[in-house]
Amino acid sequence: MSSERVWTGIEFAALAALAIGIIGCAVGSAGNAPAFYRGWLCAYIFWLGVPLGAVTLILVHDLTGGAWMASARPTLAAAATTMPVATLAGIPVLLGLRAVYPWPGAARTVWERVSDAALVHELTGCCPSVAIHVPWDRVDDPGPARAISATPGT
Repeated sequence: MSSERVWTGIEFAALAALAIGIIGCAVGSAGNAPAFYRGWLCAYIFWLGVPLGAVTLILVHDLTGGAWMASARPTLAAAATTMPVATLAGIPVLLGLRAVYPWPGAARTVWERVSDAALVHELTGCCPSVAIHVPWDRVDDPGPARAISATPGT
């Protein structure tokens, strides 16, 4: 008997689906990156619920005990073992974070801080002013700072 593994038809189909999916993701990312990353984020959050829900039910059973989990435990344990794969599936969202959300990252200049405060105020209405912290927010020419603060939305 040979020690070589023989691939079945379902494995070839799964491999073909994987290749088509990778090519489709590359084309989608190149074509419209913000839409691709938003779609990936929605799918990621949906599918992350499977292992998270399984882990939650397993932990609740471990805390409470009882026979109510006997039939579901093997299925939930299998779903819980997909947690590392589900976690790794979030990497594309982290790579395209700025395509999904306009605000990630810390503001580095006074202009970025004012822009961030304007965005927060636009989205929530709770940030009508900005506190400038001297000396690290000092600008050489305060004229442009006054001009940007007079524009609508800031």
